[in-house]
Amino acid sequence: MKSPDLICDHTCPRDCELLNEAVRREQQIALLYDNLSTKCDYPDVRRFLGELAAEEKLVAQRILDAVNRMCTSFDPAGC
Repeated sequence: MKSPDLICDHTCPRDCELLNEAVRREQQIALLYDNLSTKCDYPDVRRFLGELAAEEKLVAQRILDAVNRMCTSFDPAGC
């Protein structure tokens, strides 16, 4: 997967382009797995895709939680 030109410009972590892109991609992957699971009629595959989707959603949430933690301690003078 080709990455777009992303720049880390040390603004507030809530506006971090890199972390926002990571969240966006994790959410897209989760949606893909959810969509694939609805098209499958094999129970084991459907369940596995559902588990993968749930894991990707957790990863996206972990990134958002990290952003929120960083925002509480963000010091723009330290960049």
